Amino acid sequence: MSVMDMNRLVANFLRHEGYLDSLVSFQECAMLPGGGEEQWSSSESEEKRSAIRQLIIQGNMDKAEEAIRERFPSLLESKRRAKAFINGQKFIEMLLAERQEDAIMFARENLAKVLHESSTDVHMADCPEEKQGRPPTSEIVSYLEEVIGLLAYEDPANSPLSHLLSSEHRKKVADVVNTAILEHENVGSRSELEVLLKQLVACQDTLRRMKGSRGPKFVLEEAIRR
Repeated sequence: MSVMDMNRLVANFLRHEGYLDSLVSFQECAMLPGGGEEQWSSSESEEKRSAIRQLIIQGNMDKAEEAIRERFPSLLESKRRAKAFINGQKFIEMLLAERQEDAIMFARENLAKVLHESSTDVHMADCPEEKQGRPPTSEIVSYLEEVIGLLAYEDPANSPLSHLLSSEHRKKVADVVNTAILEHENVGSRSELEVLLKQLVACQDTLRRMKGSRGPKFVLEEAIRR
């Protein structure tokens, strides 16, 4: 694979994930078409998607939700996983701002309802007709149970659930929402780079099985660090 092809994959990833500012800088440095004087231009939808990502990473969940409802009105009703992660992060931001009473009220009025609905779906999942079109409800239940569990600790920042308060978790929520928007817009939820890496892992696993599962298993993260 040529350097230009690799650069195009990186550019596609940045665009797909909504890192538009990074994309412009990368295109200029990599001298890709669209950089420099012929500036790459984004669509209104891509700009809004990028803005929503930034709001979530900044912890401004109220404005993020407002932007989602304004630009993608039906998304939160059709993408329950994204809705659960947004509500969960709103609750977390209240705890970070030391708004304990607001957080408890929000949990009672919003999170408990979503948790109950998702728990009901998990119990119905044994019925094949109930599985079709359903979100990964078990993940939603586990996530919301963890989020609400923060209330059990006097100092959540030093608890086993402290990872939920990190900037990395904000990025995870932003990724969930970004994927939901892409699916809502009928755009592939995976970038070309992600698809290529998944194919690489699958091929390596197949080759290992053909050799009788001998030798170390291929781990992408370790291969990247080499």
